[in-house]
Amino acid sequence: MTKKIRLTYFINDMIMGGAENLLWNVVNALDHSLFACTVVHMFGKNEFDQHGPVIYVGLGLEPRRIYKRIDPLWKIWSYFATNRCDILHTHLCYADTYGQFVGTLQNIPLMYSTIHNIVEWPREHRNVRTAIEDYLLQRTTRVIAVGNTLKDEIVVERRCPPQKITMLYNGIDLEPFVRAREHRQETRAELGMKPDAPLVLCTAQFRKEKRHDLLLPAFELLLKQMPDAKLLLVGSSGELKDRVIAWIAERHLEDSILIRAGDRNDVARYCGAADMFTMHSQYEGFSIALNEAMASSLPVAAPRIPVFIEGVRHGIDGYLFSFGDPQAHAEAMIALWNDIKNQNIFWRETASRVQEQFSIQMHVKNLTRIYLDDLKFKRNFIRQ
Repeated sequence: MTKKIRLTYFINDMIMGGAENLLWNVVNALDHSLFACTVVHMFGKNEFDQHGPVIYVGLGLEPRRIYKRIDPLWKIWSYFATNRCDILHTHLCYADTYGQFVGTLQNIPLMYSTIHNIVEWPREHRNVRTAIEDYLLQRTTRVIAVGNTLKDEIVVERRCPPQKITMLYNGIDLEPFVRAREHRQETRAELGMKPDAPLVLCTAQFRKEKRHDLLLPAFELLLKQMPDAKLLLVGSSGELKDRVIAWIAERHLEDSILIRAGDRNDVARYCGAADMFTMHSQYEGFSIALNEAMASSLPVAAPRIPVFIEGVRHGIDGYLFSFGDPQAHAEAMIALWNDIKNQNIFWRETASRVQEQFSIQMHVKNLTRIYLDDLKFKRNFIRQ
């Protein structure tokens, strides 16, 4: 019997976010007759279902002052020294830095980093820490970027050689979103929606790069023309969640702006209940939430920045508006609602395109090919 390849994924946490969703989908779709797969997360509890042969390990670290204490490094070092792997694949900034540092010193044969977003490293003037992070990134076997725009950013911002970077779009298990509208009426009733009122959906954790401070004023402008509209914010965590809640309360908009959390099936139900999807995010890699919404046959309103230009075709999948302009954002949402009322459903082909282009099966097939090709090259190189 062929010995399985020991594959370890190392990530900051396993909360319900884009990078975490991608990883969870990947490990469930892998060929487990080929890989012995472990997911190690640094912080918190695992919010995802744990089933099948995948092993999940929480290190129980505290994110506070993570780079200024020795105990995180010691605990991570001890884990990987005791639990050797053939492939180490890191996701998100802290796991990237610690994983690549430990992996380099412990001579793990193959190391990968998936870069999901240009804010995964500090957006600040170059200093000793960022220089170390960039050096470690360059020591990996391969860097995987989830979009072409992000690939270009990695070359410029991280000083990573272009030949080391492979672009691989996010893969998603889209089956729940294909069937999203099955529970539309009952979900809208749960949310207190009138039958003919618009429901706008935004799925994003409450982090500063998601720019809820721009989204909320845009929706407030929309309410002046459509007072029965509701905005549904789906997110379970983030440092700005309390501030968003306070903003809503100060304006007495609790009936118009709702906050919910849940697993991917809940998110799919909310997509099915919604009439459109929107974001005003400033930084994205290639948004899983956006693709899930489009797979659910929702039109989208997104800012006209490179990553959304790559993913959203203006006038075909929805509308792009000027970033930082709440009025333009509101006008894009109002235009989509008018298109819906007039049955001008120009985004009819979007769902099938997204379902084909971003399937988890295609992502895992390409990722497995990358692993096996690099492993074969490594072994041949060692034999020489």
